[in-house]
This record gives sequence, structure tokens and C-alpha cells, in this order.
Amino acid sequence: MKVENVHRTTFLAGDGLFSSNTSYAPQYLIMKDVNFSKEKDFKELFSSSTRFNNPERFSLDKLHLNKQKLESFKTLRKNWNGYDGEQIKPEVIDIVEKIISKIEYQPQIFPTGRGSIQLEKYFDENNFYEIEISDDEIFLYKVKDGVETEKEISIKDLEKSIADFYE
Repeated sequence: MKVENVHRTTFLAGDGLFSSNTSYAPQYLIMKDVNFSKEKDFKELFSSSTRFNNPERFSLDKLHLNKQKLESFKTLRKNWNGYDGEQIKPEVIDIVEKIISKIEYQPQIFPTGRGSIQLEKYFDENNFYEIEISDDEIFLYKVKDGVETEKEISIKDLEKSIADFYE
């Protein structure tokens, strides 16, 4: 990105998204008379927060989509998939909602026929994870740089395990 001799620029940045069903008020930062004399000045201004510069990291849109999916899982009844699929217990949906609300990187979410919910993210054949959450355990299967790991995992360790794919 080449920026040269940009002077007396007014900059307006929005903070977050808002919807009619929340009391969240948007916050704005207005900077007047910002002088950019070098490309470096421009990059420093916009690279101060990796949380917002990385499109894979914290996405309110993806979080809302995942919460909508979870809400739809509440309507699934016995045999929902035509193969005797189990109904997903409200406790499992609550656990998953707490997990996705806490993690910065939103996975894809799917119901399983066992009455559990699977979180997954596929990067390539050597890097992906699948997490199955039921009412009595959280099970992780991941492949990181071609190395497979299968284990039961705690909610506490789950966030770190997911974040490892983005470092």
C-alpha cells in the first residue's frame, strides 16, 4: 500500500455492529487533521490492533450466525435426520453457546445424530480440528502440521487449542 503526502485528512472509524434488539450504542473515533507523510505512518495507525486486522479473528457476524444455528438446533426432534437422530439437549446447546461466546475464532457448527454438537474448522488436509460436545464430555480431534491428536478436553483448554491454529 503506497501512501504519499496525505494531509489534513479526517478519519472516521466505527466500533462494532449494532442491532435493534440490543442496547449497544456504536462508538466512533474521529481524528481531524491527521498528517501522513510516509507509508510507515499509515501502517502504524491501522496495525495497532491485530484483533480487528485479522479477518479470521473475532467476528461478531460469525458469532451471531453460530448463535442462530444453535437456536435452530432446539427445534430438532427425535429422528430429525431420518436415521434415528437424537434430540439435542438444552444443556448441550448452553455449553456450546458459552464456548463460542468465549473464543475469538468462530468455527462451523453442526448437530450430530448422537445428540451432540460438532465444532469444526478445516484449513487444509494437514491442519484442521473437530470438537464434539455432548452433555458429559468435550472431545477434540485435531491435525496440526500433520500431527494427529485425539483427547477429551476441558473448556478451559479448548480456547488455547483453537488459537494454536492462528498463531
